[in-house]
Amino acid sequence: MSDYGDDFAEDGVDDNDEAAQGIDPASPGVSSAALAKFEAEIKALKKRGVKMEEKGKDKDKRVKALEMELEKHETGEDLGTLLYDTSEKLVEEGQKNVKLSQKFETTKQKLADSKSEVAQFRELLLSGINGGVSDVENYTHVSLSDLLRLRLQEADNMVSEAVASAKSAPSMNSTLPKQLVTASEADNDDQAAADIGGIQKLEAELEEVKKQNGKLNKQCDNMKAKLEQAFEAVERFQNVQSKVVQLSERSRSEKELRARAEGGLRISNKKVEALSDHIEKLMLHLKHEATSKARAFEEKAKANKEVELLRARNSAILKKNNGRERVISELKEGAKILEDQLRLMDEKYMELRTKLDWTRLQSEKTVKKSQDEARSLRTKFALMQGSFSGGTLLDAVEIGPDGGIMEQPSVGSTKKKKKGRGGGSMAQSQSGML
Repeated sequence: MSDYGDDFAEDGVDDNDEAAQGIDPASPGVSSAALAKFEAEIKALKKRGVKMEEKGKDKDKRVKALEMELEKHETGEDLGTLLYDTSEKLVEEGQKNVKLSQKFETTKQKLADSKSEVAQFRELLLSGINGGVSDVENYTHVSLSDLLRLRLQEADNMVSEAVASAKSAPSMNSTLPKQLVTASEADNDDQAAADIGGIQKLEAELEEVKKQNGKLNKQCDNMKAKLEQAFEAVERFQNVQSKVVQLSERSRSEKELRARAEGGLRISNKKVEALSDHIEKLMLHLKHEATSKARAFEEKAKANKEVELLRARNSAILKKNNGRERVISELKEGAKILEDQLRLMDEKYMELRTKLDWTRLQSEKTVKKSQDEARSLRTKFALMQGSFSGGTLLDAVEIGPDGGIMEQPSVGSTKKKKKGRGGGSMAQSQSGML
């Protein structure tokens, strides 16, 4: 908040400097855009002033609400005493929880002992049924009352079988003395009575164990309920403690907010004063802007006329440029056609050149071949005519105008003639080559 106020104060100083320097209302640089900008700034400043006033009112209301809450906290109970009372309650609940946990452990141990005794009693009953049972775990779903009933039936069957066997053996009883027979019967009766009494005693013990198990289960349920209540009390105490801490933090934060709100209110009042001064300066500046706006409109009309003239000139120049571009495109097309024609002429010239070179080489080959043939013919003919002309060569023989062979000159003359004829033959060969 303070930084914003400093920035705004600096802006206000800059505006004051501009107003102090003065702005010439006749300056041509001021336009309608600048005027609209100043009007928008004035509207924005007015809106900001209204918002700052609303914020100041809201802050006043909040400060009053905070003061009322602080008065309520001061007039209410002391937070320290409340914290002390709740801590004492927490200690008492903790002691109760310790005692309950100890009782729970003892009852749990008793329950385990009673379960072990019941298991032993179950094994004892199963061992007496049908000569003993190997897998005790297979009969865990059978209740103790059913097992006891089966054991009693087994005992009754055994007694009846013993009595029947005693009655079915008169020969042995007759051979024995009467005293021994009566003694054995008395012993059997005593044993059966003892078995029945032991079974009844076991039934009574079983009932007591069941009752004790029921009591222990009830005690466990009660202790669990008490533990749950104790845990709920601890949670309530923790909630109260957290609420106390939150209340203290809230009171501290509310005090800080109150101080900030008061500081913000002072800063907002200063800003409102600065905004009012700034608005007055802007109103003075608007008066100067009104005159500059009229001149700006006149300059705008002149500029529009100049723009129209420039547009007309631009359109004429564009037309000329279009014509020139058309001529240039035509010239480019003609040049392209000429280039194509020159390229064709070059190709034809190269073809003709290659043909001439080929014909020249072929003619040279044919001339050379004909010369070689003529030379060979001369030598052959000279050899053939050597005997007739005195050993002279064919080139040395001269033919007269009448078609006959002329006489041979002397040796010197023959040499000169040979030289002359040799030059003539060379000239003829060169002319033939050309």
